[in-house]
Amino acid sequence: HWIRCQVVDILFEYVPYTRGDSMRVGYRYRIIRGGGGHRSSLQSQAQAEAVGNLAEWSMPDRRRSRQEIDGFVRERIRRLRESHDMTTHSSRARDVAGLTIEIQAQVFPMAEGTAVLVEALSQRQLSGLRVLEIGCGTGILSIIAAKCQAQVTSVDINPDAVRCTQANAARHEVKLDVKVSDLFDTLAPDDRFDVVIFNPPFLDGQPLSLFERSFLDLDHQTLRRFLSQVRTRLTASGHILLAWSDLSFEDNITIFDLEGFDVLVVKTVVEAEGVFWCLELTPKGA
Repeated sequence: HWIRCQVVDILFEYVPYTRGDSMRVGYRYRIIRGGGGHRSSLQSQAQAEAVGNLAEWSMPDRRRSRQEIDGFVRERIRRLRESHDMTTHSSRARDVAGLTIEIQAQVFPMAEGTAVLVEALSQRQLSGLRVLEIGCGTGILSIIAAKCQAQVTSVDINPDAVRCTQANAARHEVKLDVKVSDLFDTLAPDDRFDVVIFNPPFLDGQPLSLFERSFLDLDHQTLRRFLSQVRTRLTASGHILLAWSDLSFEDNITIFDLEGFDVLVVKTVVEAEGVFWCLELTPKGA
């Protein structure tokens, strides 16, 4: 049965459906009226111009209790800390998107947020664009962007991550401008970018080390600082590619709307313990 709902200024109808495998559960929806130039996590009006046009909503139907999500988060934090304790003095390598990437000690290993951004970047035209990656870690996303002929700046608060990115860039013979920085702090005041990539720490908790700042963000303070500062770092047509998850907090994507950004879901990956999205954020009115 079609269910009619109002979201902001868009009136739409939706019906649950299942794709192929049972994990891929979502909605089909159709715009009834409204929308204008409004972009939301549903889909841009340009992608559903005609009334009755059916399209696929990117948000999977994975409604879970706060208690269930908190359990997943606690277990994820425990595993990350345990894994880090085991690899504190060693490095290892992984093959990602056809690239061999070294993960040095004290650098956060690539996980689902990285994977969903890798998928999204592989479908982008980046040639000639200025790209900034915040929290570059191993450098995999910056390297992919550079191989797409973008001019790339990569920053991380962790000096070990900066060295890791530099080593991986040298291995794959790409040019990156890599520096230590807490978000935008060490960038030149007039630096502007066409694309800003950020895989933020989306688990709510108190980090106990520099390494843990890559996955824990108490009350999402780092994310809020990023959102308050990034507008002045975008070109007139610039946008943000950001990884996010339903493991973050209850009222998930609303934070971006409240901070003044339109949101478009670019890619969705459904895993056993959570849903991971690549979001495209643009300042409202841009």
